[in-house]
Amino acid sequence: MPARVEYAVVVDAKYTSRIQEHHWNDTRKYLKIRATSSKRQVVKQLWLAYPSQAEQIALEDSSVAWTEQGPDCGPDEVVEGRMGLLPPRRDPDAGEEESGWIDRPENAALMFVQGLLQFRKVPHSVAARPGGA
Repeated sequence: MPARVEYAVVVDAKYTSRIQEHHWNDTRKYLKIRATSSKRQVVKQLWLAYPSQAEQIALEDSSVAWTEQGPDCGPDEVVEGRMGLLPPRRDPDAGEEESGWIDRPENAALMFVQGLLQFRKVPHSVAARPGGA
């Protein structure tokens, strides 16, 4: 039996610290992606990730909040949000490109992934938070 896509999340990286309406207009096309067999809309979450001075996960709809279990709305509702991420710090001990240069996951990105996994009830183990928490 072929795999079926039931739920998709799009995270579109924007290389500006000032998200404007045209950024949303350029990405809302993703909400029109549909499953080929059922014709159901599969993209239910659209996120704009951008470099920020402060970490944040913020939803565009002020009546919906992001929690440890993901958005506090139903699974069939469309969620649009912004994810402000701190630029990664270069690891001074990283040598060659193969060894990487991000020394630990960014906290907001980690919170986002963990909340999304909880929201979709995907079995997973909880990763350690940056700073050992």
